[in-house]
Amino acid sequence: MKAQLEEIRTQFDDLARDQKVPGFTESDGIRDSMTKAAASVERIIHEDMSWLSERDANKLLISLLTMRRFEAEYRLSRSTLMQTVFFDEFKKFQLILDDVVGSSNWPSG
Repeated sequence: MKAQLEEIRTQFDDLARDQKVPGFTESDGIRDSMTKAAASVERIIHEDMSWLSERDANKLLISLLTMRRFEAEYRLSRSTLMQTVFFDEFKKFQLILDDVVGSSNWPSG
């Protein structure tokens, strides 16, 4: 029985250590970093890229929200599918951004 309790303790310690990286709460670890990064990107789209057309801004925001949804689903399921669709959406976001920046909407000087 002592050996079984030691195994349970070891597994709990491993679980706690693994959970520390993503964070125990929304304001810890990678979860906090991702939340802050997404909020920062959203702020940049709204404030620093005010020259964007409403259509382009919405395309970027929808892509950002889609990534956040996939990230949340991945945290719940740890599914490699969710990880894959997150990175696919990230690539899509980059393409949208490249298209927007490459267009004539970019403010001069």
